[in-house]
Amino acid sequence: MFLRDQGAERDEVAAASWTTLAAEQGLAPATAQLGTLYSEGRGVDR
Repeated sequence: MFLRDQGAERDEVAAASWTTLAAEQGLAPATAQLGTLYSEGRGVDR
C-alpha cells in the first residue's frame, strides 16, 4: 500500500517498516520484498 501509492501517499520508509514487521513474522513474500528494498536502498539505510 505505502510502496505502491494505493490508499495512502507513497512512503517508502513506512513501507520498509511494515515489510520488516511482516518479514519478522516469517512471511516469505515480505522477506523477499525487504531484500529488494535493501538492495535498491529504498526506505532503508544502506
